[in-house]
Amino acid sequence: MNQRFAKAIGEASRQNSFIWVHDYQLALVPKYLNKPKDAVLGMFWHIPWPTWEAFRILPQKKELLESMLSCDFLAFHRGYHVRNFLDTVRREFEVRIDEETNKVYYNKRMITVKNLPMGIDSDVIKAVAQQSQESSFFGAIAKALVDIDNQKKMKNSFEEFFKKYKVIIGIDRLDYTKGLAFRLKAIEKFLKKYPQYVGKVVYVGIIAPSREAIPAYKAVRKEIRKLASEINLKYVREGWVPIHLIYQVFTRKDVMNFYKKAQLCLVTPLDDGMNLVSKEFVIAASSVENPGMLVLSQFAGSAIDLTSALIINPYNVEEVAIAIKDGLEMKRQEKLRRMKSMAEALEDKNIYAWTEDFVRAAIDAAK
Repeated sequence: MNQRFAKAIGEASRQNSFIWVHDYQLALVPKYLNKPKDAVLGMFWHIPWPTWEAFRILPQKKELLESMLSCDFLAFHRGYHVRNFLDTVRREFEVRIDEETNKVYYNKRMITVKNLPMGIDSDVIKAVAQQSQESSFFGAIAKALVDIDNQKKMKNSFEEFFKKYKVIIGIDRLDYTKGLAFRLKAIEKFLKKYPQYVGKVVYVGIIAPSREAIPAYKAVRKEIRKLASEINLKYVREGWVPIHLIYQVFTRKDVMNFYKKAQLCLVTPLDDGMNLVSKEFVIAASSVENPGMLVLSQFAGSAIDLTSALIINPYNVEEVAIAIKDGLEMKRQEKLRRMKSMAEALEDKNIYAWTEDFVRAAIDAAK
């Protein structure tokens, strides 16, 4: 696949072309690419770069690093991703690294490495969030959340659900890095620590199926379903269960309604490159009069921008449980202040500003 991409890029490229490669799936493209003279080659690595101790077991490590070091410019989301990469290169190759400029001198080449947190298209998110919602999504969610008898009693079961309960949401791809088991344990800790919320708070986890043919992903799904069932059995009340897991993919337009109505959004990955959900939630929720609050893992790349969120260590279920309570009880004015601050930061550092920063940095690196 990488050879085919490299061939196609080579055929389309001319002198002074700008070539931008994205993520680990295409990591070997620079190796196979016959880069035209004076062309600029940059790569953005979207996922966290591991420590050298973890990376060193990879059988293809030399080939991967050689390919990446064929670029003029490399960028990651977070500063510690850059530090991990530079440490890896230092330990695997005989290189000279300028610590002040993050320039790597290797094989008669100079490669610049930098952290550039990726932005989102905040204008598009706001536009989607402001659109009216079709009833099909309400129906799909209502069927998943409300039993048939209650649906018959409710004129609009989706709307009634949000009026009846304080709703906490989580929107994730099924993945072992998303911290879903730790999240459910934190919700259980919250219910045990603050029993006044039993019967009043529900967690709705929308989980997009992903790579379910892979045993590790099958195991994750089995683990979280078992854990959710155990917690629900422990705390169930007449007409109420605390945890609802929905294995379904919804459009961005659909999800925006959840963002706008939820009292709390849990984004608790154990490690993540950026995390789109946290940024989309902020933009969508900031458009309503009484927004929800964001509980965010310190290990999500977006934590570097969303400093007004309730930042937590997802491995610490006690800390997450306290943050859930704090978020639910936060005064409206405080939520408005925090959400406004974060939304403004995302608008300033949007996808277009990020693109411009990357292109400028790559061109400068190639000079």
